[in-house]
Amino acid sequence: MDNRIVVKGRFRKGESGNPAGRPKGAKGKRNQIPEELTADALAKLAALVAEGDTQAIRMVLDRVIPTLRAVTAAGSLDAELIQMKIKELGEFEARLAALEEASRD
Repeated sequence: MDNRIVVKGRFRKGESGNPAGRPKGAKGKRNQIPEELTADALAKLAALVAEGDTQAIRMVLDRVIPTLRAVTAAGSLDAELIQMKIKELGEFEARLAALEEASRD
């Protein structure tokens, strides 16, 4: 058994499961793109937007103003659940009416 592992899935403080892992200060793939290329690409995109290129405008808008998605807040009822509850209440009313009618007979 490996002496570095203290508890199942845990390592001792200061010890890594991958000691030869990513060195400190290593840059991710995004940071490896030269700034000149990024600046040139942004300038070209700005020129296309200024010319009225609809694809360029769409790309900029998609990045700046993301598409809204329906979000249900925690603890709130969404429309499908409300419709289901309304149907359920209608069925309960029908059953209750049938039981009351049967008890009168």
